[in-house]
Amino acid sequence: DETDGKCPKREVIANEDELKKILITKGPLNSGIATWGHSMVLVGYKNDPAGTIWIFKNNWGVNYGINGYVEVRIPFQDLTYFASLPIGPFIPPHGSSYQISCVDKDQDGYCNWGTLTVKPGSCPASCASHAQEDFDDSNPAINVSPMVPRPILTVLKSGTGSGTVKSTNYPGKIDCGSTCSSPFGYNLSAFLTADPDTDSIFTGWSGDACLLGSGGTSTVCMISMTANKSVTATFAKKPSITVLSPNGGERWMVSSTQTISWSSSNVSQVGLDLLNADGHPVMFHLVSVTGNPGSVSWTIPDRLQPGQYRLRVSVCASSFGSGACSVNAITSDSSNALFSIVAPLTCADLKITQKFYFDACQGANYRNVCFNKIYGNYKGCGYANDETKCVNDDQNIFCSL
Repeated sequence: DETDGKCPKREVIANEDELKKILITKGPLNSGIATWGHSMVLVGYKNDPAGTIWIFKNNWGVNYGINGYVEVRIPFQDLTYFASLPIGPFIPPHGSSYQISCVDKDQDGYCNWGTLTVKPGSCPASCASHAQEDFDDSNPAINVSPMVPRPILTVLKSGTGSGTVKSTNYPGKIDCGSTCSSPFGYNLSAFLTADPDTDSIFTGWSGDACLLGSGGTSTVCMISMTANKSVTATFAKKPSITVLSPNGGERWMVSSTQTISWSSSNVSQVGLDLLNADGHPVMFHLVSVTGNPGSVSWTIPDRLQPGQYRLRVSVCASSFGSGACSVNAITSDSSNALFSIVAPLTCADLKITQKFYFDACQGANYRNVCFNKIYGNYKGCGYANDETKCVNDDQNIFCSL
């Protein structure tokens, strides 16, 4: 209400929150404590669970209190009895050079710039999207209104692996790790980044939908803070896999059936490929594999060109089957050295390379000679149709004399 002119304007301050707002927007207030009968300048406050602590600058000099200041916890009514407002805006000394300080100390996306009514150009980028001034820059749970708490973002972690999740656009608000829940300004976007530990991999987000990073295993998730949100980052132990056979030096015959085997940990789906001597794939999806059985049988196709090869076994991402694993592998292992795929030897080949054994058997009046078809090893001499000297399997051959 207007007075008789001795006091330009008088206002009734309704509560502590209103006084805090006035203190922030108007600056230090001529005030005092009624029960003390003592005038001082009210310059600030601290939030405390037991009640607000008000900070005064006393008028007795720096040798009293805390370098001339005093901190007291008193009833609100005792404080506001003497409170009065500044008449006009801050006017700097003539010829002085200054810059309005604009800060976002609680990193909530809202800045405080003191007594100015217009947001200054010196504000940091963290509050670029908000024109309103922060009501309380010491409390990240309060921004433009002390009555409306800001939405809370909670990060959970799951899975067999480990790692951290951080808010990259507001460093320190989420560092989970240890800080897994924090308030954000209403309608702010929180960018979360998952960083797996060295023995783990990140496998995906769940919970409240990510506006970015919701597909596949992207490590980035953007959450719009329009309400309390919760998001879960899942980490898994890093898989490992090792080829056991063929692992180098084997000679496998075209059309024969061989066993491919491997050892692994933390693997749910594998895929198999055949590589040439230069490491380039010549046969993708070598055998249809369901899950991770540890070994499979492979019948070498007749069309496969004899030569030297390596086997590659790959760990598939969970969203891909073994057929697409080659280009979407999490990790893989290949034979330590080259192995050979060979065409079976014929008797014509053996009569040239193994003439000594033909001559020896013929001299002993035998009718045939038994050889291994892969290596050409001599197995023994035999009478006509006598298989006692030659193991009857697909790796041996009888050659008549």
